[in-house]
Amino acid sequence: IMLLQKAAWNGPVYSEGGFHWWYAGLTDGNYGQDSLYGFAKNPWLVDFDLRRMHDKCCNFGMGMPSMFYKWHNHKVDRPADPDVALMRFLAATLAFGHPGYLAGPYSAKAKVDDIEEAKASYFLVQGVAARYTQVSARSIAYADADGRLWTTTDAVANGAWMRSQLKVVYADGTEVAVNGNKTEGFGVEIRGKRYSLPPNGWVVRTGDGAAGSENLVEDGVGVQRAWSEEYEFERRKGRIIRIMEK
Repeated sequence: IMLLQKAAWNGPVYSEGGFHWWYAGLTDGNYGQDSLYGFAKNPWLVDFDLRRMHDKCCNFGMGMPSMFYKWHNHKVDRPADPDVALMRFLAATLAFGHPGYLAGPYSAKAKVDDIEEAKASYFLVQGVAARYTQVSARSIAYADADGRLWTTTDAVANGAWMRSQLKVVYADGTEVAVNGNKTEGFGVEIRGKRYSLPPNGWVVRTGDGAAGSENLVEDGVGVQRAWSEEYEFERRKGRIIRIMEK
């Protein structure tokens, strides 16, 4: 059916996702959701997605935020702070190597905060996702409580993967480090520089350095930055302070 659809209009086909691993490649992309597992609640093991689906299709976001904050099709605890909720959603999107999902409601009556959320969800992912979605994952590692990185085989054996602190290196040299842990920090080296990632924090750098994204804490304040060949973006204390086209 998917192939017939593509042939009919000579273009890509997307699905609602959920069980999309069965037909990865027959669709060009899907909502990157799995509410039966519940990524907002449970540990992140990215290998199946990156090793088996990533090269066949582009599954966007973690679905939409309402899909991400579900488990067994019931709502799970969503952080009371909407900014924390958004950062966790984006951190997972980057960890699983997905292109972005434009968060926020689609209405002419959308509030200013909703529009800012949509902008953040676009700029913080778009520049780097345009790179890592085009190449294969070369290595995947998970950190233990001491920050030591382990291969997936060892991390599953020793339980480190359950901390949801991981580093992925792609074939083009793009490095992605994400702290999916809700309470503990994650110290990690990216392209020769050491970073301390807060809960739901991340650092992404492309191999040539032309694009990057980060969610860090500086002087006690949450700061997000992103840049690419097309734009520069900065956000501080949950507010956008700069968008510059190049």
